[in-house]
Amino acid sequence: MVAGSGTHNPASIWLNSFNESWEHTSVEPAFLDPKVAAESPDILSVWTDYYGERMDDFYWVMTKQYNRLFMFNELFLNSYLQEVQSEEIYQVQKNYFKKSGKAKPHKAPVLLVPENFIKNFRGNVIDEYLGVKGKILSSRTPFH
Repeated sequence: MVAGSGTHNPASIWLNSFNESWEHTSVEPAFLDPKVAAESPDILSVWTDYYGERMDDFYWVMTKQYNRLFMFNELFLNSYLQEVQSEEIYQVQKNYFKKSGKAKPHKAPVLLVPENFIKNFRGNVIDEYLGVKGKILSSRTPFH
């Protein structure tokens, strides 16, 4: 409705999807049959991890992890982080960050976080059911 113009009564309303594997914008597990994808490689491909290994829920997992981090200050147990300007990757443990090396993990996304995030993070560590499994409390949290 436009101010002062009265009520609109459209014959139809079109809602554009934002979550389709066809448009490569999906953020939920999106299984694409490899045979079908192979028939149209210019527009279809199966979701994969950093090494080309099939992972239908790669972006779904990443989206859930970023969402919990920024909305609730929570990290998923055994998830991975990498600070901007750093090559080091860390794995989230119950009460600390474990150095994982420089190679990206298989079948798991790595969240890119701001510089100094690791030493400044204070928050809960949760499991896939959102249950609290631990807490990282301070910059004095040991790195292993």
